[in-house]
Amino acid sequence: MRVRLAGIKVMSIFGKRCPSIRTKVLRFLIDMLNDEIDEVRIGALKGIARFNQVQTLKENEVETVLFNLKEDNFTLREGIYQFFSQTRIQDIGLFMTLIEGLLDNLKRFPSQDQRLIFTLMNLLGKSHKHLITENYCQIFGIDKLYLPQSPPLEDMQYVAKFILVASAAKALKPGQ
Repeated sequence: MRVRLAGIKVMSIFGKRCPSIRTKVLRFLIDMLNDEIDEVRIGALKGIARFNQVQTLKENEVETVLFNLKEDNFTLREGIYQFFSQTRIQDIGLFMTLIEGLLDNLKRFPSQDQRLIFTLMNLLGKSHKHLITENYCQIFGIDKLYLPQSPPLEDMQYVAKFILVASAAKALKPGQ
């Protein structure tokens, strides 16, 4: 375990100092999330946080990170939420996969993760404003013709989606 953690530390230093290999280091550290040892996975997330400067993720990378959200380890999940706050996703299908993973965790760990998920939804709304405002009906799962008259505000998943869309709309400047 010590060797793996040392490797993670060195790779994250390389990622910070050498922009030319930053993407490869990110891929390496995301792969470390497949490790069976929680400390190694948490170390990989901390390593990514040391150098990650808004990377765009691919489908397999998002899925690898999302898989770890199911773990009953609050520190690991907290690191994953922080990780997603610093990344970009350009495809609506992949973005919806992320949102569904977050909403699943809202059901799975409501008392522990609700504040973190709401905060992340706010940040994702600001950083993905164009993607969200173009696809808000898909995010809410509604047809424009059948907009509900009164939203279900007791449904925490609906509230999380609302935070996401409202943050995106607020971040848009008039005419964008």
